[in-house]
Amino acid sequence: MSTSASFAFSLPTSGTASLQVFDLSGRLVSTLASGEMEAGVHSVVWNADDTRGAQVPDGIYIARLASGGGVLTTTCVVLR
Repeated sequence: MSTSASFAFSLPTSGTASLQVFDLSGRLVSTLASGEMEAGVHSVVWNADDTRGAQVPDGIYIARLASGGGVLTTTCVVLR
């Protein structure tokens, strides 16, 4: 069974931004987007995999969006 989550976000201005997923111990699981991004709405899909492409275990994860406008975090749950 395939598990995925979609993250939609809006940037008010162009600039450097990153969207990363961490486990609850603070370890980086995956970088979904990083670099220069245009102002406007963006959408990124995470297939519940880590930086090596392996499926992550069920659990709670933290998604962190950082840009010139600040940092936003949200939680997501992986259940299969």
